[in-house]
Amino acid sequence: DHAVEIGAKFVTHSGDLVDGAFRHNDMYLFLREDCQGSDGQYDRVVEKWPSRPEIMTYFIAGNHDHFFQDRGGIDICRHIDLARDDMVYLKSATIEEALKRNIDPELMKKIVESKRLGSGRIGALRIGPPNIPADKRNTIWMMMHPGNGSAKALSYKSQEIARTLNFLLNSFENMESPQGKRIKPHGIQIGHYHKVDVNVIRNVYIFQAGTMKLSDEFHETKNLDNTMGYWVTELTTKRNGDIERVTPHFYPPFVEKTRYTRTVVQMKE
Repeated sequence: DHAVEIGAKFVTHSGDLVDGAFRHNDMYLFLREDCQGSDGQYDRVVEKWPSRPEIMTYFIAGNHDHFFQDRGGIDICRHIDLARDDMVYLKSATIEEALKRNIDPELMKKIVESKRLGSGRIGALRIGPPNIPADKRNTIWMMMHPGNGSAKALSYKSQEIARTLNFLLNSFENMESPQGKRIKPHGIQIGHYHKVDVNVIRNVYIFQAGTMKLSDEFHETKNLDNTMGYWVTELTTKRNGDIERVTPHFYPPFVEKTRYTRTVVQMKE
């Protein structure tokens, strides 16, 4: 509803659409009764993820989405993409794009095979004003969901990702400017760490996306950040894709009382 109210053109999600299961012995204790396995979690996303006319959700996989893949070979994100016309899994989209190419079948087989081997936890999207054809939108927005531990310093992981960015770009075939020159993405959205900040590093706008998940025992026992909320970001860009101005707003979520897990206890008389 907020997206419609402010006129948002699309939504991006940087992984962990679902909690996953079977990774820890006591994990079932923290899951809804109807979401103990892949079927229940898949059904919940397909039925409950907001659907509004003309607003697409572009997403990547996270480590929790991959719990099912690690244990049973199920890429739950691919199945969600197939079930919802308004949700695009960037890994599946790259495979679909390749299948449209009119090239030698054997070469096509190798290209598609390489794209299927990708983890799905990093992807990039060309964005731009809706009045410009999709193939003319030149601002590259990357999303990634790392798998390592959190850092004590808020911006440390963003700095590390910016430092090693060239290695990440080797897996993209068309990370290019309109003139065909290899470039860095203009913006990066990072999931996984449940932190919130924005920095400009090496001329790349890097957002840590936050989370919509309440903190749990894992965060509490390890003293980790868990900042709940979401970004609404307005970009002003040049025709070549370069960002001229960024207007970021971070919104805390509304938490229903039924989700609270504790009460401040009164002393006995």
